[in-house]
Amino acid sequence: MNEQAAWVDEFIRMGLKGVMLSSMWHGKPSKWIGSWEWDWRYYADYRSIQPNELIFDIDVDHKRVYEKAKEVVDRLNELGVPHWIYDSGGKGYHIQVWLKPEDDITDWKLMRETVARWVLKGIVEKEKIDDRWHWLIDPRKYSWRDSGGSLLRIVGSKKYSYKYWLKDGLQKERKRAWRQMWDMPRFKYFVIPSELKELYSEKKMKKDMILGESEINVSVDELPLCIVDLVEKEESGWHLSHLQRIAIVTYYYLAHGDGVEGELIKVFANDPRFNEDITRYQIRNIIGTLKEHPERRMGCRFMRDYDVIDKDLCQYCPFYHRKQKAN
Repeated sequence: MNEQAAWVDEFIRMGLKGVMLSSMWHGKPSKWIGSWEWDWRYYADYRSIQPNELIFDIDVDHKRVYEKAKEVVDRLNELGVPHWIYDSGGKGYHIQVWLKPEDDITDWKLMRETVARWVLKGIVEKEKIDDRWHWLIDPRKYSWRDSGGSLLRIVGSKKYSYKYWLKDGLQKERKRAWRQMWDMPRFKYFVIPSELKELYSEKKMKKDMILGESEINVSVDELPLCIVDLVEKEESGWHLSHLQRIAIVTYYYLAHGDGVEGELIKVFANDPRFNEDITRYQIRNIIGTLKEHPERRMGCRFMRDYDVIDKDLCQYCPFYHRKQKAN
């Protein structure tokens, strides 16, 4: 067993389930394989994140990345939260916290968000540049869905340089790793305080009430890839633009007609600015407009021209190619 396998064993020991691994293929993960099936003669480039693993992904420009990472590290030290800092191999840092498993915690996504909000209280997480919002601390690393999971490059794999653990802590003068570094910390859990458990329970009760109101289930397979991407971002805790939220409502309605309000509430309930009454009003208003004026629905060209969607996804979308051929 190589050094990377020892890392994976530690992640499995601390986590709640097995770890999935993948190699890099054109800059993205290839086929996912369980660590128990991985051929350890080769190093993995990616691994899945454990449900009780909280990652603060500092993703800001090089000039300010140290100050932003130090702000988060100082808060964790102030709160007495055990953490481990990694140079991401790119422009940022990953700060890792392991939450102690508890039998009464069943929604780990909600618990990670609860702890993250507690830690980041008062810390600026995003900024507006040229009329567009940019995340300084990426919420996708702690707001991913438990059912789908997320991924994190494993220590040792290569991006611009190698990712590695900063065993001496955060340093103002940044040194990159141009070779694989296999120093491995001994992790320990953060024991979640009772006040955070109570806050989690309150949020879960409210969330269960919202999710229980859904009348139908719309499969994402019935939606265009670009809309699926927006839904996944919204469910991961992003605050999307007004046009992006309209696009989600529009294509849910086109896929299933009336009765999608409850299912859409499920999607938007993950938004950091979610207000149930306002959201229901907006959904009903958009659907009402579409019924009276179906010609007003957003098309591919509009969504591409106004940056509503990720245009790179169009090359994989059968709906888009069908329209291109028709033209």
